[in-house]
Amino acid sequence: MGQALGAVMSNYQRYFVPGGTFFLTVVAYGRRPILTTEEGRDFLRAAVTSVRERHPFSLVANVLLPDHWHLIVQLPPGDDRYSLRIKLIKSKFCERWLEAGLPEASVTKSQRNRGERGI
Repeated sequence: MGQALGAVMSNYQRYFVPGGTFFLTVVAYGRRPILTTEEGRDFLRAAVTSVRERHPFSLVANVLLPDHWHLIVQLPPGDDRYSLRIKLIKSKFCERWLEAGLPEASVTKSQRNRGERGI
């Protein structure tokens, strides 16, 4: 009763299932079409390879579009940390992007304070 007519609140929940298979979507900041550039593909491939060395997972399927990436990952038995892997992939991708001197979109002060970048 406390919601205005037409206002719908999302109630997303993350499920952590050891050894589970997960469908995930990663979106570029502001839906910038950077992921299918030559650099974007190279940096993403390198980030996935690097993360898989320390935190193994199977990449069951993936679709790379200019502004977002869909992937299905399966974790090893007993491991439920898919969010750690995505965080590390995003971090490594951003690190390489910035090292290459490629453009970054501006972010708000509060986003910057949370450590967010415009990539």
